[in-house]
Amino acid sequence: MSFQKGDRHITIGEQPYLLRLTMGALADISQQLSARSPYALSQRVQALTLAEARVLLTCLLRPAPFGALTVTVAALPAAEIQRLLPDICAVFEESFRRE
Repeated sequence: MSFQKGDRHITIGEQPYLLRLTMGALADISQQLSARSPYALSQRVQALTLAEARVLLTCLLRPAPFGALTVTVAALPAAEIQRLLPDICAVFEESFRRE
């Protein structure tokens, strides 16, 4: 069960993690991608490079409950980042979905 709307439970190297969009994560993403507005951020996210996908994953990644963050996103292979892209996108879609 998720604590916050939009949370995604994932595994990396058999370790459980959580992807969570917080205001701090959103601010970090905007700063690191040089997006000065929500529109600018949405434009950047629509055509991500591998480096930008790593930024998103780094900012969203949290340890699972009672766990520790033991993965280094920079060391993950491109295939692993690509595997996680649907989950990364889902975090944004579910967090901003109207109900």
